[in-house]
Amino acid sequence: NSALNKQKDELIKLRDATDKGSDAWNEYNSQIQSVDESIQANTTQLAETHNDKFDARIAGMDSGIDSLKVSVDSKKNDIALKQTQGKKVTAKDYNTMNSFLRSQNTALDAEDVLLRKELKTVEKGSQRWQELTDKINSNTAARESNNQEIAENNNSKFDLKIADYDDKVEKYQNKITDNQSKLDLRTAEGKKNNYFYYKQMISASKNENKVLEEKKKTANKLNSVSDT
Repeated sequence: NSALNKQKDELIKLRDATDKGSDAWNEYNSQIQSVDESIQANTTQLAETHNDKFDARIAGMDSGIDSLKVSVDSKKNDIALKQTQGKKVTAKDYNTMNSFLRSQNTALDAEDVLLRKELKTVEKGSQRWQELTDKINSNTAARESNNQEIAENNNSKFDLKIADYDDKVEKYQNKITDNQSKLDLRTAEGKKNNYFYYKQMISASKNENKVLEEKKKTANKLNSVSDT
């Protein structure tokens, strides 16, 4: 457009040097209009080329984000399958899913940087402005959804930990009950009670209390995070 603008300036000088309305003036004026049309066409073409290049870059980033979504869905299916088959779901399963979700958010943040920068170069309210704004809003909604899912996964991890504590408590309680039954049996048989059984019960009781204390701390820690 630089050359065309220079050509237009020269034509304006020539036109203004002639009598307005004369054949020469009309000819120069017609040429100026023709140059204006060429400038407009070039400007439109440059804008379209820029938009195509920018959109292709965003599409490439979206492809990476979609790949992460596939990984999240795959891990969800893996967890669901384990639950269906009665297999143990671990905190690692949820940590893996959260890692994919956080990577998605990082990619969305990087994409938004480009989108907001591009948004400043277009006319507010134009179709292009609306397209970019819609994309930014879509990314915001995706991040919010991911954050909600991360929070739910963390709750599931907490439930798993509590279940582990409960399993340990049950194991120690069963040990106490088992040893108490053995003592009761010896008493019923008129046998002298063996200190070994009391020792086992005391040990199991102490371990049970330790687990209960750990469970309490874990629950308090979660409540503290939830209140912030």
